[in-house]
Amino acid sequence: MSNPARAVPEAPSFTISLHIKHPTIDPNLITQTLGVSPDHSWACGEPKRTGGAPPGVRRNSFWCATLLPQPMAAGFTDLLKESAKVQRAMEIPNQDFATSLSVKLLLLRRHQEFIQRLVDEGGELSFVVELQISELSGFKMDPSLTRQLGALGATLEFQFV
Repeated sequence: MSNPARAVPEAPSFTISLHIKHPTIDPNLITQTLGVSPDHSWACGEPKRTGGAPPGVRRNSFWCATLLPQPMAAGFTDLLKESAKVQRAMEIPNQDFATSLSVKLLLLRRHQEFIQRLVDEGGELSFVVELQISELSGFKMDPSLTRQLGALGATLEFQFV
């Protein structure tokens, strides 16, 4: 008796990245605090590195990172033990958008004081969601998810590709 072939899970039809804009913070501090390596970052006062644009310096600090499906850092293992909801969600191979964003918010809540300091100092925190429009059949966000976004002072942006 042969075993049926397992279907290869499809890649999620979305990506979620975290963008932080701040008047002066050193982006390395964000990296160290969150335990996530950025895709792009620069510090306030750093020379602009743009081809063809007039020379100048950055007016603010910026940091962004794509938040992958797996836990953001090994330091979150104790949080996973505390939260059965996070543990169950992390075990889903192809998370839907709402589940994936919920996991990211729960993990970032660990750094609530740091994030609140960023916002209090004039920083902006955004989750940028890139959705594959051809595969989009809809999604919903329950009130707990929108409350978590509000508690972090985070904006949710959607980009359709």
